[in-house]
Amino acid sequence: MWKDEDGKVYTKEDLFNEALEECHSEESAYDYIDTLIAEKN
Repeated sequence: MWKDEDGKVYTKEDLFNEALEECHSEESAYDYIDTLIAEKN
């Protein structure tokens, strides 16, 4: 689980769903998740 600067908590599933919406493919979604995790830390 990850918490952003606003205090919202994200699970891996939340991040994956957000990534799929952005990327439309699983392979690019995993790269996008890595980016999201880096941004939220």
